[in-house]
Amino acid sequence: MSETIYDPTHYQTLVQLLRTLLKPGGSALIAAKVYYFGIGGNTAQFRQELQSSNSFVLETLLAQSETVRREIIKATLFVG
Repeated sequence: MSETIYDPTHYQTLVQLLRTLLKPGGSALIAAKVYYFGIGGNTAQFRQELQSSNSFVLETLLAQSETVRREIIKATLFVG
């Protein structure tokens, strides 16, 4: 996913979509700005939504701080 977390009202839908589409042990990469000015979405909020679902192991693969701050987060669906 790229630039899909700019609207926090869609976070639960995105988390459910990931849980539906991924097989246990499968991963999704989420590439996004750390904060979307004027809209309010951010990687910290989405990470919290993923964690609160108790379904994913999260790993930050990239944290870019030059110019516009961006992250790539790997979300792996729990096995079991």
